[in-house]
Amino acid sequence: MTRLHRSLAFAAFLALAPASMGEADPSPAKACLRPPFHGITETLDTGEVVGKVDARDWGCVGGGDGSARALGVPVPPPPSGICLQPASPNPATGAVRIRFTIGEVRHVRLTMYGQTRRGGPPDVFAVRTLVDAQLQVGAHEVTWDLRNDVGERVPPGIYRAVMEAEPDVLCGDIEIR
Repeated sequence: MTRLHRSLAFAAFLALAPASMGEADPSPAKACLRPPFHGITETLDTGEVVGKVDARDWGCVGGGDGSARALGVPVPPPPSGICLQPASPNPATGAVRIRFTIGEVRHVRLTMYGQTRRGGPPDVFAVRTLVDAQLQVGAHEVTWDLRNDVGERVPPGIYRAVMEAEPDVLCGDIEIR
């Protein structure tokens, strides 16, 4: 995909985005797509976070934090908001897993974004849409094979996962080596 095509794809995304993403409204989606992409929360293949957590990445929106017990063992309650857990492994050299939970049936779109840096400010472009569907309540997992929408392996760099589950948006960075 040429730089012009990426720029046009990103412009089309913004044109089709909800009105709340307009210039006057600094919505979460707009904040997620603002370059430059930055540090990552490092994780192992298991999803275990190692090192410093990047507070600007990943997280949850809405919901409570009540818990249940079964046979004396804490059991996590069903999700009541949305959570986007840190991708694993991160940094990645092969496929990377992205896990998330949703607390109600919602249409979810999970898109990977890249950025170019060619002498000026970074341009953000959609790399690949991993999910664009109505999903049931619960935990979900998606594997990204580090390829773009046309099947080409993405070059090394930091990429941003953006999960939209209207009206909520969460994002996190993934380093590809």
